[in-house]
Amino acid sequence: MRLAVDFIEIHAAHGYLIHEFLSPLSNKRTDEYGGSLDNRLRFVLEIAKRTRKVWGDEKPIFLRLSAADWAQGECFSSLSCSPAKL
Repeated sequence: MRLAVDFIEIHAAHGYLIHEFLSPLSNKRTDEYGGSLDNRLRFVLEIAKRTRKVWGDEKPIFLRLSAADWAQGECFSSLSCSPAKL
C-alpha cells in the first residue's frame, strides 16, 4: 500500500518543543536561539528549511503556531504580533 500525502504540518504550538523556543515566556536561552524574536524563530526556520529541502517545492508545508501563551497578565505573544516575520 502506498500513502499519498498532500502536505506536511510542522506543529509548533501548544507548548510542544518548537513552541518552547518561540515563546518569550519559556525560552530563557542566552545563545543564538534565545532573546530576540529573530533568535527565537531560528529553530523553527531551520526545521522548515530542512523539511522543504526533503519535501520539495511542489507541495505545501503548514506551520501550526500558538497565537497566545495564555499566561496571566499576557495578552498575546510577540510572535502573534509579527506573523509576517515567518
